[in-house]
Amino acid sequence: MASLDALRAVLDPAAIVTDPQAMAPHLTDWRGKHRGAALALLRPRSVEEVSAILRWASATRTPVVPQGGNTGLSGGATPDGAGKAVLLSLARLNRVRAIDLEG
Repeated sequence: MASLDALRAVLDPAAIVTDPQAMAPHLTDWRGKHRGAALALLRPRSVEEVSAILRWASATRTPVVPQGGNTGLSGGATPDGAGKAVLLSLARLNRVRAIDLEG
């Protein structure tokens, strides 16, 4: 299982959630049909933090399950039961900093 120490060095403490009670709503789909387990719930605030998380996940071969509103009906945003993946919550990515009208 991958260590979260490298992420703790680059993310603020509120961005890494490992408390089972705090993670519980994120481990079940909206209908309550699919239930999974995860190493941690990661809550980045910037694209730079998302990049750091994905670099870490690639280096440690840790599966990443992105999660928006967790309102899907098919379980796609729910991790499997192995507990080796991290959930990547997009909830704190709530500001538009720039709009590229050309690209």
